[in-house]
Amino acid sequence: MRNKIYEREHTGTAELDGDHYQPHVHRRGELQAVDTPEHCKDAELGPFTSYAHDHRFMSFLGDTHPGFAGSVVKAVASGLRSYPHVLRAMAEQPAADADWEAYRAFRGRMDYLLTPRVASVDSAHPAVVELRVSAPLAARNYRPGQFFRMQTFEAYSEVEQGTRLQMPLQTVSGAGVEGDMMRLFVLKGGIGGRLAERMRPGDPLVLMGPTGAPTEMGSGKTVMVVAGRWGAAVMLSLGPALRAAGNRVLYFGAFRSNTEPYHQEQLEAATDQIVWATADGDPIEARRPQDISVATGDAIDLIRRYGDGELGPEAVRGMGLGEVDEVLVMGSTGLLYGMQQAMGGDGALTGYFRGDVEVQGTAGSPMQCMLKGVCSQCLQWQVDPDTGERTRTVFSCAEQDQPLLEIDLPNLWARQSQNRLPDMMADLWLGHLLEG
Repeated sequence: MRNKIYEREHTGTAELDGDHYQPHVHRRGELQAVDTPEHCKDAELGPFTSYAHDHRFMSFLGDTHPGFAGSVVKAVASGLRSYPHVLRAMAEQPAADADWEAYRAFRGRMDYLLTPRVASVDSAHPAVVELRVSAPLAARNYRPGQFFRMQTFEAYSEVEQGTRLQMPLQTVSGAGVEGDMMRLFVLKGGIGGRLAERMRPGDPLVLMGPTGAPTEMGSGKTVMVVAGRWGAAVMLSLGPALRAAGNRVLYFGAFRSNTEPYHQEQLEAATDQIVWATADGDPIEARRPQDISVATGDAIDLIRRYGDGELGPEAVRGMGLGEVDEVLVMGSTGLLYGMQQAMGGDGALTGYFRGDVEVQGTAGSPMQCMLKGVCSQCLQWQVDPDTGERTRTVFSCAEQDQPLLEIDLPNLWARQSQNRLPDMMADLWLGHLLEG
C-alpha cells in the first residue's frame, strides 16, 4: 500500500500519480517531474515530490515510493540511492552567515516545544490516573477526538530487583488543552496505570501525536454519545467542542459502579443531558434536573427505555431519539457489538431513530507505531453490512471512528486478544516486584 495519508489530510501539498506521489528530480534549483520507475535499479529515481517552497523540498522513500515498495531491503536501498540527491539539493541552497546566537535560541525553543515533561500526577481517583504534560507543540495541534502514543524512556526508568520499570507503549486519549499543557488520562487496572502513578513532575516522556482523526463537529445537530469510563476522558474535550459548535449533546454514560465517573461536574458542563448507568451497586447521583440515573448493565435496554419514556419525566423533557442526527459509540468491543446488532437491520433500536441517522463506532485496535500506515498493527477490516463480506481495510490510528455497521467486530476482537496474555503476565510481574 502506498502511504498517501499526509496528502489526504493536507490536500494540495504534492501532486499524485495514481496511487502514489509523482516522482520528481532536483536540477539546477528546480524540480522536474519524471516517469515512475518500474524497478528499484532504474537510472531515473525521482526521490522528491512536487512540493517546493522557499528552497525547501520533500523527499519520499521506502514503501511510499513506487520503485521501492514491497520489502524492507528495497526501503533501505531507497535511502542509499536518495541521499546523494538530497545532499546536492542542500548544497544548492543560498549561502547564509552563521548566527550562533540565533541557533542557540532556535535550539532552546525546539527543546521547549518538542520535549514533553510531566507537570502533575493525580492518582486519587479509583478509576484513572490524571496527567498534565507540558507538550507545547502537541497541545497546539490537538483537536478533540485525537489521541497520543505515550511511553517512558528506558534510561530514566527506575530499576526494581533487576527489572527496569519502563512504561510500555500506551494509547491515551486527549482530554483537553490548558495553555501548552495536554491533559491525559490513563486507566487503572493494568501495568500502564500502575506505572503512571509512580511518575513525578519533571519526568520526560515520549508523547507522539496528536494522531487519529479529529471528530467531525458539524453544527446544529443533536449528537448522542454512548461511552464508558474510557470514553468519559474523550468527552471532557469533545463535549465542550460539540456544544461550542452549536450542537446538542445527549450522553449515555455506562459504568461498572458509581465510583468510576470522574470530574462529574465537567461532564455535566460538556453535555445537555446525561443518562448515568451503573452495572453494579448503587446508582450515580444525578445532580441536574434533566439528568437520569439508572442501575443497569444493559446499555441497549437503557436506550430503549429512554426512547419509550420509561425513565421518568426527565426523559420526556429531554431529547427524543428521533431528533438524534449522529450516534457516537466509544467503549468495549462488547458495547460496540451490542449497538451494532441493535442499530442494524431489524435491530431492537432501529425504530427509535430516523433512517438517515449516522452511527459511528470507535475501533480500539491494538496500536504500535501510530504513524498512519507503517506497522499495520492497527489494521481493521470493514464489511458490507448486508452481506457480511469484507470490503476494505482501515488503519485505525488514522481513522479510529468508523461507520459502526461496517466494522468487522470479530476481527477487532481477535486483534485485541493477541496482546492479552503478555499484558497479564507483565501486570503480574509488576505486582510481584512492587508488592512482594
